Amino acid sequence: MEAYPMSIRKKIIERYRAGESTQEIAERYGYCVSGVRRVRQRYEETGRVEPRKTKPGRKPALDGSALEKLSGHVTAQPDATLVELRQRMGIDVDLAVYCRALKKLGLTRKKSRFTPLSRIVRM
Repeated sequence: MEAYPMSIRKKIIERYRAGESTQEIAERYGYCVSGVRRVRQRYEETGRVEPRKTKPGRKPALDGSALEKLSGHVTAQPDATLVELRQRMGIDVDLAVYCRALKKLGLTRKKSRFTPLSRIVRM
């Protein structure tokens, strides 16, 4: 979602200072009430009208360089398990993080052709 333009943000604050309610301001400019409320709250809390520069939320456990390193490990040994990949990477996070990273990279963990087949037979 795009941030509201600065001109609209300033008009929202002007209308708010003039005594209009959040609902009235939202109807006047054709924006949603929650968006207008957030602009007003940011102004009240920080005294600024500009949108935040950073996105909220967690930083990824595996950044760009770690993903490249992971890709190299998988290329070198495609039949490595997630546990082995975690040991080689040295970044101790949940195995699901590695699974999602491989999916993001479009890589699969393929078993070696030379391993014996399992003895389980389906009926």
